[in-house]
Amino acid sequence: MRRCWIRESIWGLETEFPSFLYPITKGATTIWERWDSIQPDGTINPSGMTSLNHYALGSVVDWMHRTIGGLTTIEPGYRTMRIAPKPGGNLTFATLDHQTVHGKVSVSWRIDGSRVSVDVTIPAGTSATVELPLHPENLVETVTEGTYRWSYGRVAADHTTFTLDTPSPPLLGTQQHGAASETHSRNTSPESPSMQMPPKPPG
Repeated sequence: MRRCWIRESIWGLETEFPSFLYPITKGATTIWERWDSIQPDGTINPSGMTSLNHYALGSVVDWMHRTIGGLTTIEPGYRTMRIAPKPGGNLTFATLDHQTVHGKVSVSWRIDGSRVSVDVTIPAGTSATVELPLHPENLVETVTEGTYRWSYGRVAADHTTFTLDTPSPPLLGTQQHGAASETHSRNTSPESPSMQMPPKPPG
């Protein structure tokens, strides 16, 4: 049930101790050795095990990378990769940048009302299978070097309640079908690999 609890904690934007977002409220930009390396009153935990850059919870970062950002490697060095973000809970946007031996991979998605936008940039010498989140037709596209943007009407996110009896497949996320309009643009110029990310909403 680890994945289920991680989803509830992060997607639900839980910020109280203990949670994965509690350290962020204390200014964390790394993974800590323990949940409360910095205590609610701002003091360092006196236990002695208080590393502020530790792999103890590194599996959480891996899960965020693969699930929220949606990026996984298919061939060594990300020569081929899978991009399949899974929005959930109260999260409405996420951005991931990953430096590979071929160059930087960027993935960004945003939900704005009934619209979803997805931006992907992959470097020369690579290809990616892109599974568009909340797409009404579960669209999957294979792309090569360049910058891509998709914008489309979304289907409702799944809000299934998980229990100890929930089998593994539903924990990977589900989608529903519905009508929506779509736009898709592409920029494959090697001279201009960058893309414009949607602005972060205020607050």
